[in-house]
Amino acid sequence: MPPFPPLALDDWRPTRDRLWACARLLGKVRSVFTARQRHWSHISLQFGTLGPTTGPIQAGTGRFEIGLDLVHHRLNLLTSTPEGWSVPIGEVTTDQVLEALEAALGREVLAPLVSADLPVLDRHAGYEPTAAKDYLAAMGRVDSVLRTFRGGLHGEVSTVQLWPHHFDLAVLWLTGRQVAGVDPSDEDLADESANFGFSTGDEGIPGPYFYATVYPRLRSYAGLTRHAGSVLQEQGWQGVRLDYERLTRMEDPEQDLLGFLTSVHRAAAAALASRAEQTSEG
Repeated sequence: MPPFPPLALDDWRPTRDRLWACARLLGKVRSVFTARQRHWSHISLQFGTLGPTTGPIQAGTGRFEIGLDLVHHRLNLLTSTPEGWSVPIGEVTTDQVLEALEAALGREVLAPLVSADLPVLDRHAGYEPTAAKDYLAAMGRVDSVLRTFRGGLHGEVSTVQLWPHHFDLAVLWLTGRQVAGVDPSDEDLADESANFGFSTGDEGIPGPYFYATVYPRLRSYAGLTRHAGSVLQEQGWQGVRLDYERLTRMEDPEQDLLGFLTSVHRAAAAALASRAEQTSEG
């Protein structure tokens, strides 16, 4: 397999920020019209063949889906009727999306979304088709590796999800044990888990990277860095990081990434099991 395409954030930040804003808007739409799901999965997006999408959503008696087409560079609204709507990603505004949804669903059905705090797409003016295509190419391969990794995990595992608020693609694994001393009904804090994902970069790390975090936090993450290229992350968040740039130089980047995810998962599972055993004995 060829190396992953370059994705240095400084080279495409305006495009990334506009896509991120669009993803936050899609996430708001999905959260308003989707019943609450475990671990906040009702606000996440899917990464489809052409880019981020809400997936099918039931609203009133109709069904719709909003997605970003990063091949033809358009935001598309698909409905369960012959009518549809499409506009260039680089030009679309929040008001246009609301108007299109109102025309498709009706004002009464759309009311909960109108009162929501929506991102203003007009504040993010940059969009370069070439950069968007590189992102799509990279994300397709990352999504595929995460799906392969997910398929080898035992126990409860989330789907591979794109989180609009951080613009990261991730999969959540739960050990099946609950954290000692935490109210079992507290869904956010009660379950032992590890999260594996990919970020395009942020204020703390100005470049794309893969990450693994463990909950509850471990006393030491040193045992999780056995894979070549992985490093401890202690600023901003605690866990293990693998910089994306490494995969732009690898002859088999998919295998290297899968090796990173698998190595960290095995070490995290062992560390969490040991912690749980010590807690029960104590």
